[in-house]
Amino acid sequence: MLRRFLPLFLIVWLQAAPAAAIDPTRYITQYAHTAWRMQDGALNSTPWTIVQTPEGYMWVGTADGILQFDGVHFGRWMPGNGQQLPNSEVLRLRRTRDGSVWISALGVLSRWKGKTLKNYATGSRAGPDALAEDIDGKVWLGKASAPPGANALCRVGDNDLECLGAAEGLPSFHANASLGDRDGTLWVGGDTLLMHWAHGAPTFYRPPGLAANVGTIGIYALAPSTDGGVWWELVKQVRASASSG
Repeated sequence: MLRRFLPLFLIVWLQAAPAAAIDPTRYITQYAHTAWRMQDGALNSTPWTIVQTPEGYMWVGTADGILQFDGVHFGRWMPGNGQQLPNSEVLRLRRTRDGSVWISALGVLSRWKGKTLKNYATGSRAGPDALAEDIDGKVWLGKASAPPGANALCRVGDNDLECLGAAEGLPSFHANASLGDRDGTLWVGGDTLLMHWAHGAPTFYRPPGLAANVGTIGIYALAPSTDGGVWWELVKQVRASASSG
């Protein structure tokens, strides 16, 4: 089940200054900022994800399609030329090094490049699915709701998804987060495990806090650490409520 967040979209505008970084002693409320709220009519539905495209626009993925923001106005993004997203509930956006924008919606992964939209069926009916780019520029998809026994990790090929499963030593799990590491390997966070995919073989770590999370979110986000390790955000199920840590 998706965690519902407050429908608030916030962009922080920082005035130019000679310093190379934000002053760590200041709070975000001490900087000039503007907020766009659903109740004010700025957004048409719940915003889930945001990315800046090569043209400079901010794209906002919502429960009802993609909005483009030019610094002043929001406008609905349409691919044109008869192209369309098969599903309008956009859960994750990612820009890759070749200038592509990847769009993860319910049941479909789409690539936007050179004014061309290519759609890949994923078979995943919940989300958000995990997206990562590896050191070779390959894009990986982790399925957040793969059916029992189905392949949860896929590599995007030229025309379809190349999915990995039992033959490659992967168990069935819900992949909710992924990270392409600087050493060329891949990390995938799931409902009950953290997987390290390196040189065509997996290594599994099973934190005790995830043991009861079968079929739920589990590891929700991954980030690299400076010592070569990985940080993860955990959404732990506690009876009827969820808390992160």
